[in-house]
Amino acid sequence: MPLKKIIKEELEKQKSFFEQMFLQSATSTQILDKDGWCLRINPKLSELFGVKPEHIEGHVYNIFKDEEIKRNGIDKILEQVFREKQTASWEVHFDLGIASESQAIEIKKKKKAWYSNKAYPIVDQNGELLYVIIQHEDITERKHSEEAQRESEGQFRSLFENAILGLYRTTPDGRILKVNQALSKMLGYSSMEELARRNLEKEGFHPNYSRSSFKSKFQGDNDFINIESAWIKTDGSTIFVRENAKAVRDHSGAVLYYDGTVEDITERKRAEETLMQSEKKYRLLFENNPLPMWIYDLKTLKFLEVNKAAVKSYGYSREEFLNMTIKDIRPESDVQALLENVVNTRTDYNISRNWKHMKKSAEIIYVEVISHTIDFEGKSARLVLSNDIT
Repeated sequence: MPLKKIIKEELEKQKSFFEQMFLQSATSTQILDKDGWCLRINPKLSELFGVKPEHIEGHVYNIFKDEEIKRNGIDKILEQVFREKQTASWEVHFDLGIASESQAIEIKKKKKAWYSNKAYPIVDQNGELLYVIIQHEDITERKHSEEAQRESEGQFRSLFENAILGLYRTTPDGRILKVNQALSKMLGYSSMEELARRNLEKEGFHPNYSRSSFKSKFQGDNDFINIESAWIKTDGSTIFVRENAKAVRDHSGAVLYYDGTVEDITERKRAEETLMQSEKKYRLLFENNPLPMWIYDLKTLKFLEVNKAAVKSYGYSREEFLNMTIKDIRPESDVQALLENVVNTRTDYNISRNWKHMKKSAEIIYVEVISHTIDFEGKSARLVLSNDIT
């Protein structure tokens, strides 16, 4: 077979091969001549932009005359491709596709869409421009996803920065990755950046609680802690905080970082301490009062607490008292009057005179009773002071 015919057949094969590649390509593609006129579009591009090949191929559509192209400034990018023969890529937001309505081209209306585009100049052996191939990809869904992610990140950032609770993210080696304004202010720092420069391995906030102790609480399957501790502020003063922290791990189980919240509970702690001191003081007054005292449940009439003087005066042990009701220290003839008195006593503070009480020895004594309604361990109760006036 003559060489010329062999070469011709080989060229035909290559031509057919590239033609099929062009037509069956999953990438939307158009071929422009050196002046910007569209020579060919493949079916994928026709589908993407909703335009028929016969309405755009040949000398019908010129990319430099498209109003959308000019409006988005893409003509400047294309001039570089055509003039300097360099590959270029860009993203653009189009109302329509590559053709505009002003050119009276039959085109399917689309919602605003984002497209990623790449232009490849094709030159001959002398470096002269022959064609420009432009490929398009609809990236609207990706752009919407990115926008949604940006909005979500923006909302998270706003929540993080403006949260009332202190928030942080730290690494196992003690670096502070994130910290919000609330925590910075809580610890006496003028800015979040100033606090973030601190390394917790060297400068922790807990005087008796090292970083290694903090990390040890996340051993095994434990990924969460809830602790209360004292922290030292920049001015040397102490605050009490409740800290909740969670370990965030990678696929292998290694800790990537710790996310945590910090709540200043100093006022609550001081109130608890004040209450504790007050309770301690009044318990001492109750326990050491020289007159018998007790507390009883208004609903069941059971003794809830008695002092030393009551035990000594009435002869019952504390354990015996706590298994009795106030009916058990009254003569049987007085029980009904007692019950009526309990029901009819409407005031918080009350004085009753000439009651009869009965000791464990069965001795009857006359007493003056002063009582006051109180809340005792969640129960409606009455505090009683008994004065022997026999």
